[in-house]
Amino acid sequence: MNKKFRILSVIFVLLFLAVSVNAAQFVGSKKSNKYHYPTCKWAQKINPSNLVKFNSPEEAIKAGYSPCKICKPQISSKAQTNEIKLVSAKTNDKEQRRGCCSWHKGVCGCSGGRAVCCDGTLSPSCGCD
Repeated sequence: MNKKFRILSVIFVLLFLAVSVNAAQFVGSKKSNKYHYPTCKWAQKINPSNLVKFNSPEEAIKAGYSPCKICKPQISSKAQTNEIKLVSAKTNDKEQRRGCCSWHKGVCGCSGGRAVCCDGTLSPSCGCD
């Protein structure tokens, strides 16, 4: 009996891992316009009947969702540093003095005229073309 229990336990763990790998990377609610990491405290409050799953940030943005300000999910699945042309920033802003996204792992893309930092956040001070 003990051997059967171990075998069933291993099978259960393998099935759980297989399901986890295929799980959505981002979630949102039909009743809001924000998308989250599944581990976000706000994502965990979404009613299962309202849950929307996304495989990429681009998919969520295309569906009209914007990133959660709490869990700060990435807004681009690809780094596009060679396509960025930064434009003027606020002159008295601390980030401008240190460089765009210097506190957020550098600039990795452009979205909606704003610089996208490598940690997935939007630069509060820098724009791009």
